Amino acid sequence: MVDKKLKCRLLLICLFGWSAATECRADVMYTFSYTALSGPVESFTFSLTASTFLTADSSPAFTPFTPTDGTNSWTMTQDLVTLEDPAGLNRACFQFGTPFAGLSSGSPPMFGPCSLAVGGPGVNQAAFELETTGLPSAPGTYAAVDFVGAFDTDAGFELITSEFSPTGMMSLTITNVAVSEAAGAGPVAISVLVLCGAVLKKRTQRSSQI
Repeated sequence: MVDKKLKCRLLLICLFGWSAATECRADVMYTFSYTALSGPVESFTFSLTASTFLTADSSPAFTPFTPTDGTNSWTMTQDLVTLEDPAGLNRACFQFGTPFAGLSSGSPPMFGPCSLAVGGPGVNQAAFELETTGLPSAPGTYAAVDFVGAFDTDAGFELITSEFSPTGMMSLTITNVAVSEAAGAGPVAISVLVLCGAVLKKRTQRSSQI
């Protein structure tokens, strides 16, 4: 009975050691949503996750996504975060495009900051951007102060826009996402388990001999 209690205590110590060898951090998830009200391009939503809030001139990793109009589709594979006139207009731009799209390209950009260019071989090239006032630095939902996108087809460009004849609404929602991982020291956590396993095995062998 005493030995069983001892093994239970050892097991609890092992579990505590495992939890101590891991840590929890909060990533930042950016969810972009376009809600179509008119025009051929359909509604779409996608997300990307970063370890911190996004900064100007960054290109965060994301899983490619594919907007469609039901017939044509465009796979977005590149992105860019830019900031226009931070001391004045202070307009942040989140840009996404297909492989041959130009996202505020050039130094300085050919068409200025927060500019897009769609071209390249063939059709089915596209790019769009969502603009906010300043770069968000806290969780929340941010309605686009402006957005525009051009989607190339055999018949010409299909647009999404918030100006003149708006085609829909676009927003950005930022949330914190908890991520558990070994504390930069996966070997530490593994060592804890190996040590505990050896101790428990030894205790079991001694109990069977008694």
